[in-house]
Amino acid sequence: MPPFSRLIAERGDRAADLHDASKLNADHHEIQVSDLKVFPGNRWREAILCYLFGVWGDNDVMHCPKIDFGGVTLRLEHNRYFAYGTAPDTEPLTLGFLSEKLDVDNDKAEVEVGLASFVKNDKIRVFTIMLPDQGLLRFWKTERRGEYGCSGYRLPPA
Repeated sequence: MPPFSRLIAERGDRAADLHDASKLNADHHEIQVSDLKVFPGNRWREAILCYLFGVWGDNDVMHCPKIDFGGVTLRLEHNRYFAYGTAPDTEPLTLGFLSEKLDVDNDKAEVEVGLASFVKNDKIRVFTIMLPDQGLLRFWKTERRGEYGCSGYRLPPA
């Protein structure tokens, strides 16, 4: 890696995300917000907040209120969320032993407040959305800051 690119990457500068677009597309944790913006997986917090601010602000996000987490999509329809697709990860066995969890149903307000809490509260390590007649969608924070995991159970295909 050239010295300038390494410096940008070490600083976490957003310009590094644009340095090599081919690497961005290969990231199975990239997040797409309402067909508008694509974020690399290490910017998952920013991506979720972008989505939430868009939903709450009634801007362009609301034309297609969904957020895609590397293959699994969480979509808002009629004040309820549902999910479909194939999640990029398998849950680690130790996930069930984490003490700080947040579980919500698919109600619009519960999911959105839950997502915001998961992003902002470092103590919440696992966030699960229970999807009636579907299964569940689960997110967790990995040991390395800036990384997340996402798994789904009994989700319909995309």
